[in-house]
Amino acid sequence: MTDEELNQRFAQLAEAVTRVAEASTQGIERLSERIEAINTASMRGMDRLLTGQLALQQLCGQLSEVALEIRAEVAQLKANHAQIQIQQEQRASEITDLHQRQAETDARFNVLLDEIRFLIRRQLPPEEEP
Repeated sequence: MTDEELNQRFAQLAEAVTRVAEASTQGIERLSERIEAINTASMRGMDRLLTGQLALQQLCGQLSEVALEIRAEVAQLKANHAQIQIQQEQRASEITDLHQRQAETDARFNVLLDEIRFLIRRQLPPEEEP
């Protein structure tokens, strides 16, 4: 090979290396742009995820507060129910006592009524038989 052919081959090789370098540079630039776009999208996604997580934590806190309030109300309702039940039992006992006293009073009244009838019969003259 002659010097001119060698120079021509070196020139072709240099040109090929230059084209590969330019293509690599363009590929790296496109890859960098894609990576930047992915990073930007990832950051937006992370922001949305963090916002969602904070909202979820806030809702969990509110739910916990509501659960505690409901628990307190249930305890109060149970206490009220127990108190009402005791009062109902007392009223039932009082009504039973009242019925018993009424029965005793009725019995005494009937005894007195029988005595009054007896006394009235004793004072009436015997009726003549026809």
